[in-house]
Amino acid sequence: MNERILAVVGETFIVICGVAVTQFFVGGAVIDSDPAFRTEKDKPPERYAPWYVVCYMLALIIVVTLVLRFLIGSNSQLVQDYNRTPDIRSFHRFVTDISFLMFFGAFLVGAAQSKSVRAFMGWLALTSAAGAGWSLIALWRGHSDLAYWWLCVNFAQFVLTGLLSWWCRPVDDPPGKGKVAARWALILAGVWFMIIFVFDLEKIILGKLIF
Repeated sequence: MNERILAVVGETFIVICGVAVTQFFVGGAVIDSDPAFRTEKDKPPERYAPWYVVCYMLALIIVVTLVLRFLIGSNSQLVQDYNRTPDIRSFHRFVTDISFLMFFGAFLVGAAQSKSVRAFMGWLALTSAAGAGWSLIALWRGHSDLAYWWLCVNFAQFVLTGLLSWWCRPVDDPPGKGKVAARWALILAGVWFMIIFVFDLEKIILGKLIF
């Protein structure tokens, strides 16, 4: 595949990821609009409250680590698979891969624009489900090592974020439970994404996991 085409795809995905991170700051972080972080009804949260600071940083870590994993992983995969003379078979694979890549970018923007932790986790679950779907396609193509790792990670990530999204019911259903669920959902997801970020980079860059 022409190196210029790969560069265009990579740069386009970088722009989409940049939009996602920008939306997180400009559009208001998910915890700015989630009622679970308000001290009083219809009033914005206290931005210097401990829970606000911790959860804000965790939400940001989730978005940034996911963006970096997609950027590094997609670049590695595209260069490895398409840095050679193309044929009709590789062309069809290329179209499939960049379509998935654009979907990943759109889902990331959706997560960054979420107005509740429940929606945030829902978008993360959708992103993970798409990642698992692409991994199955990659396994069918014969990419057994990295694709199998991504399948396991994305499936586990889908289960985790899907359950957390289900757990994050409205704030007053029942009273007080929504606040606890929203806060702990970000803590659990934040810890997961930080750990997987390190392991994923090890697998992509070093080709193996070093515990």
